[in-house]
Amino acid sequence: MSLEFVPDRCASAFEIESLPHHHQLFLAFLNLEPGVSSCPAEQDAWFIFHPETSGQIAVSVDSQSTFPHDLTVFESTNFTPGVCPPASDLLECNTQLKIFSVVAGQYYWFRVSRPNPGVMPEHPTALQLDWIDSVQNDECIDALPIAPGETASPELFVATASAPPACHTSGDAWYLLSPSISAPIRVRGTKRDRAS
Repeated sequence: MSLEFVPDRCASAFEIESLPHHHQLFLAFLNLEPGVSSCPAEQDAWFIFHPETSGQIAVSVDSQSTFPHDLTVFESTNFTPGVCPPASDLLECNTQLKIFSVVAGQYYWFRVSRPNPGVMPEHPTALQLDWIDSVQNDECIDALPIAPGETASPELFVATASAPPACHTSGDAWYLLSPSISAPIRVRGTKRDRAS
């Protein structure tokens, strides 16, 4: 296992050049960047990503340590070397997983942090970023045909809500049934956990 150096100052953030990207680090030896965000933290490390193409990405932090590590995301239109993102550019505060659309030419900061500096983590933290495919039938006009007896397994974790949302969902996928006869049918849904 190799651990890479990561700056603990956002003004000199580690540049992520391409995806997929996997980075392992120990936050125990890093300091806190003061005054950048209202998101609570005691120690942090900073990364920056400047995509050349637009698309959806998944960003996550994974640690087997007793105390969880957090991910905070900023998005900025402009970038000045040596200058941190303003608090107004905050997208997400202290989560473990963020799935969102990035725009080519924008700048994205990722802060990996941990809230408890008094406890030495037993394991390193992993920051992972990768492109993800959008859901083909995310909108009702793109509904996929489905037949009786057929099973569909949409990846709803990357789906977006319809506008207006259908039954107050946060993400949905659409299917179209065109039966050849009139008869009662049963539709059953099951919850499926996504493997990490």
